[in-house]
Amino acid sequence: MKRKLTACVLLAALCIALLCGCVGKDKADLTAVFAQTGKSDCILIYTKSTTIVVDAGYEDNEAVILAMLKREGVKKIDHLILTHFDRDHIGSAPALLRKYNVGQVYLPDYTSDSDEYGALVQALTETGVNAERVREDVTLSLSEGAAVRINPTKLKDLGENDDNDRSLIVSVRWDKFGLLLMGDALKARVQEYMTADTNSYNVVKLPHHGDYFKKLEEYMCAVQPTDGIVCCGEEREVDEKLITMCDDLGIALKRTDMGTIRLEYTSSDGIYRFAQE
Repeated sequence: MKRKLTACVLLAALCIALLCGCVGKDKADLTAVFAQTGKSDCILIYTKSTTIVVDAGYEDNEAVILAMLKREGVKKIDHLILTHFDRDHIGSAPALLRKYNVGQVYLPDYTSDSDEYGALVQALTETGVNAERVREDVTLSLSEGAAVRINPTKLKDLGENDDNDRSLIVSVRWDKFGLLLMGDALKARVQEYMTADTNSYNVVKLPHHGDYFKKLEEYMCAVQPTDGIVCCGEEREVDEKLITMCDDLGIALKRTDMGTIRLEYTSSDGIYRFAQE
């Protein structure tokens, strides 16, 4: 009798999970994990066949990032994309290069005199991993029907303090689903990208850790995302104007200072779901 009752309880729990639309790691066709690393970026994107990491946070984020990759079952990194060379985007890249089999690294087409950039170059030299300076759009196949595009800037005469506007912008497409990762693009870069990509996106990783500027709002009006993600921490408050912008445009804002954000997409029903850990 007890065994039958236990079986009924387990079956009921399973039915509730299915009705709630819960998706396990083995069910999602595409998974994106936005790590809780403070005011820095580290985003894991993977399918059953391909694993991509976009940016690598601060050097101090190494333990958090490695724990996240282990939790997600990552054995190798097919592509490591570093959007620009600010220390909150490349700090733990040397650790990833030394601890994982990395197939290919994609970099923006400029150099930096920072210690973090020097450490990155040294790790690339030591490991022998191929690094490509992105000068034209690069498209990576994720799975059948899914692709990642890396878009570099063509802006010229940027000042030495304008690394943010050198950001690679990364888009993910699967059928009608779209995810856009804007690096730390500021006014000039967003203006440029508006002319290069007129597509709408379901989810946008907003640039520069919660900052607001009018060109961003103009672009969000064009893109019309349902959800926005900010990689942020206690180091700096999210701009109230950004929160107001999202409210006014009907964008559901999610923040990594409240926990790691997990996005799962299933191509069979075209539905994506969020969980915050």
